[in-house]
Amino acid sequence: MKIKELLAKKSVVQYILYAVSLAGIVADILFLIVDGSDQTFTQGCFLFVLIGSCLGLLDFFFDYGGLCAWGAALCYIIGCGFHLSEALPSVSDLWNGVNFIGGNQEAAIAFGICFLAVALILTVLNFFARKKKDAA
Repeated sequence: MKIKELLAKKSVVQYILYAVSLAGIVADILFLIVDGSDQTFTQGCFLFVLIGSCLGLLDFFFDYGGLCAWGAALCYIIGCGFHLSEALPSVSDLWNGVNFIGGNQEAAIAFGICFLAVALILTVLNFFARKKKDAA
């Protein structure tokens, strides 16, 4: 199948999913660059978010019957869980106004919100939106 034919069959939802997956990869790389040496960084979060984003991109080009969508959602849930479990003690210092644990609290909050937003958008659109164009 040629690229032009492949892209002609995609709906607007598929393009949104593609853009969100790319944003997830960019955010994950920024997470490594900005927060890589900090206490709030976890390798598990980085790997699962990267795998989830790649599965989202794979879903754009190939049809595996929803397997990529399930895999991406599961990877994002696990990655966000890793991030929140590692960042929450540092963020609680910010809430309490102390510096007991340390770490980059602002980056932890920003990346946590970003990863959760990407996970939410990917999951909701993958499971509840129409991904194929209607034949007209």
